[in-house]
Amino acid sequence: NGRHTGLKKNPNPDSDFNLFDDEIPGVRWDELGNVKSVTIPYNKDIKVKLTGNDVGTFIVDIELKKGNEILASTGFGELPVTVLSSMDLILGSTTESFAKSSVLDMDVDGDGLTDLIGRTNVYLQATGTNIIKDLPTYLETIKKVIISLKISSSQEKYWLDRIIKISNLIDKNKYKKVDKVIKQITRKNNKNIILSESQKNLILKLFDTMLLYIESRTVDSKDKI
Repeated sequence: NGRHTGLKKNPNPDSDFNLFDDEIPGVRWDELGNVKSVTIPYNKDIKVKLTGNDVGTFIVDIELKKGNEILASTGFGELPVTVLSSMDLILGSTTESFAKSSVLDMDVDGDGLTDLIGRTNVYLQATGTNIIKDLPTYLETIKKVIISLKISSSQEKYWLDRIIKISNLIDKNKYKKVDKVIKQITRKNNKNIILSESQKNLILKLFDTMLLYIESRTVDSKDKI
């Protein structure tokens, strides 16, 4: 019926205060720093929609609880987000399917269409402490973000070609070479980057996050630079 609980846009553009809606019975919204949390009754009548309010990356952790008992838990590893992004969280309908079958329908460029479907860490059998759990989806999301910026065709080709190169190297487990490629394109004096400052910062921030993941993979990698 259109009711909403959570962060809402402040009509005063000069204000630093966050405003919240509290319209849905039984739903609680909390915010502590960069961490936002919402508690909702577990039923099919409530739709969870996430919207981006900045450029960066996001993580979703979910617990299904009865009282203080955790019945099931799952999550989605770090993925890129911009002010254009919106995501629909569709939860598994049973405690058995909650961890594997929950999905995140992602509209990266704000056109109202689902660009990517995020799968849970359990579905992907993700292990370890790496923030990025689904690297192929992360790369596809960066690609969609770059296309949505409407930059020059030459600049778009430059970045998309690098993503293809990185993807091909990852398929071959050449993580040290991926590390080298990312460091080349993100170096401060890269004259191939002809973008506005905001566009450059957006793209480089997404690659910097990926670089942290790649560096962790090179520890056990045996490929040669």
